[in-house]
Amino acid sequence: MSNERIDYSALIEKMGMATGRKWRDHFLVHIFDGFKLIKTADVSYFFSENGVVRAFLSDGNSVTINQSLNDLEQQLNPDLFFRANRQYTVNIDSIDKLTNFFKYRMTISLHGFPELRIVVSKDKIIQLKNWLDR
Repeated sequence: MSNERIDYSALIEKMGMATGRKWRDHFLVHIFDGFKLIKTADVSYFFSENGVVRAFLSDGNSVTINQSLNDLEQQLNPDLFFRANRQYTVNIDSIDKLTNFFKYRMTISLHGFPELRIVVSKDKIIQLKNWLDR
């Protein structure tokens, strides 16, 4: 018998993926006097500031999401969404290009948001490149 420790949380997570874990497909968001159903596929990116998370949609609109980016990270399909830094989670289908940035960092440019440059720390660059190049 081996003396290796078993990482049960990693094992459970892998089992969930193997059994076809269901990722979040929609958000029911409050707007004015009612609610609106937003598809996760329509979200270009999530942005968090001062504890408020907004989903920016591919049509240019945005809505408030009543969850943290940490919570969303557990609910969104990791094949489609990447946590770029503490403030941004991006949809792979919205990425236009990556640009080298100061001190071994990169920026992400998104389709439909030409003024936005999301800085990716040097710690996450390899993870980002591997995620994009699968």
